[in-house]
Amino acid sequence: MVRDTLEEIVGMLPLPARTELRRLLTGLDAEFRSRTLHDPDPSHWVDWSGNPYRWWHRRLYEGV
Repeated sequence: MVRDTLEEIVGMLPLPARTELRRLLTGLDAEFRSRTLHDPDPSHWVDWSGNPYRWWHRRLYEGV
């Protein structure tokens, strides 16, 4: 997913660029949250090994 890649890139950037990208992502994330619903099914919150998915994977957006 593109959001996963953006999160990885944030960690690779020097501090000024990281700060700016984080600021942009904060606004985009807020928009995404406003247009999607939280997935209430806990079986969708973790992968096959029990590791939790990031919050953007736990949203419902098809048909919303």
